[in-house]
Amino acid sequence: VFDAIHRLLATLLREGRVSGVRIDHPDGLFDPARYFEGLQDLAAEAWGVERRPGTRVLYVLAEKILSGRERLPTTWQVHGTTGYNFLNQVNGLFVDSANGRRMRRTYARLTGQTQVFDDLLYETKRLIMDTSMASELTVLAHMLDCIGEANRKSRDFTLNSIRDMLVEVVACFPIYRTYVNENGWAPDDRAALERAIARARRRNPAMESSIFDFFREVMLPRDPGDVPMEETVAAMGDL
Repeated sequence: VFDAIHRLLATLLREGRVSGVRIDHPDGLFDPARYFEGLQDLAAEAWGVERRPGTRVLYVLAEKILSGRERLPTTWQVHGTTGYNFLNQVNGLFVDSANGRRMRRTYARLTGQTQVFDDLLYETKRLIMDTSMASELTVLAHMLDCIGEANRKSRDFTLNSIRDMLVEVVACFPIYRTYVNENGWAPDDRAALERAIARARRRNPAMESSIFDFFREVMLPRDPGDVPMEETVAAMGDL
């Protein structure tokens, strides 16, 4: 599939008509880091140069908006992002922050909305999960329910309660996505998931706390004994 999709790019590289590429929304890929490795290999082959793992022969920019203190993954073989974060900082030069309170009052008067941004963001994420991504959420809930059924400590959690918990964790996620793969979790990804679980727990004090513990043990097991892998694989197969 990769070779078929990039056949034209390979031709343009060989002909010297392209020396760099911009990749739109690589976060939509299952494994962006592996994709960028393949892209660099493609360029090295097209140009007939030797490429060592981790080196960048092709100039690549990734469309990636970094949230807060999020950093560009070091495993991505790219030269940087398309610059949205930089443009946001430049735009700030034209904004007088001293007028922020006045602007908020004017906005509230015109729209009738006084909600703080964090609450608006949280509710909007919930809306998307209840509408556009309802089916994907249901699939994830069923997968997690199968894992829970395979363990006597978690089999009492209902499908609905698991689904509700997933909604809360996703709605509280501080970044766009994580990049866990067969090599495990990167420290930044682990920290992001920990923050999401902690926020979801605080927002929902009436929700059974142990269901968040169950989710954390599945996603971030302290050791292989925390989640019985044989039973988990069997449950996934049944799904």
